[in-house]
Amino acid sequence: MRVRLHRKRPEPWNVRRQGLKRGWTVPLWAFEWFCEWIAFVLSNWSFLEVLEYLSSFGVLIAVIFYFGDASLARSNFSAADLRDCDLSFADLSDADLRANLRHCILRSVNMEHADLTEADLFGADLTGADLSRATLVSADLRNTNLASLKWSDTLNLKNANIFGVKNAPEGFIAYALKGGALQKELDNP
Repeated sequence: MRVRLHRKRPEPWNVRRQGLKRGWTVPLWAFEWFCEWIAFVLSNWSFLEVLEYLSSFGVLIAVIFYFGDASLARSNFSAADLRDCDLSFADLSDADLRANLRHCILRSVNMEHADLTEADLFGADLTGADLSRATLVSADLRNTNLASLKWSDTLNLKNANIFGVKNAPEGFIAYALKGGALQKELDNP
């Protein structure tokens, strides 16, 4: 943000003109003097200062709205270390999420058709997340909160570890085990 400068009043034109040595510079100095007066008048106008503050807030509000409902559809997070992140309400549909999502907050995240093959979701919070038609082959879902999870019978959980999942929706564990999921307590690094 710019710092407001309160300018001193410019000298009268006849005083300025007396100090000029070359006649051909008069139009240039007249324009300069005119600009000094405009700057002086505007520097003392508090309304412009208020507008400057409001414009700063406008930029802040635009950034909040832009990132507030992040759409990361079709993004590639393969091998990314996103542990302990908060991606609540993000659109991760069709994304490649073969990443470390350990202890992440993924509340109400749209992960339709997402590839979570070998993803580390240990202790993650998937409350209200949508995993319809997602691939979780060999994913680590140990101690994951699945409250209000949206899922479909096309969810691929082959070799996924579902040991200790919390608040699993009705029928989820039976479906997962039937589809080849495991329930193994492993050492927690």
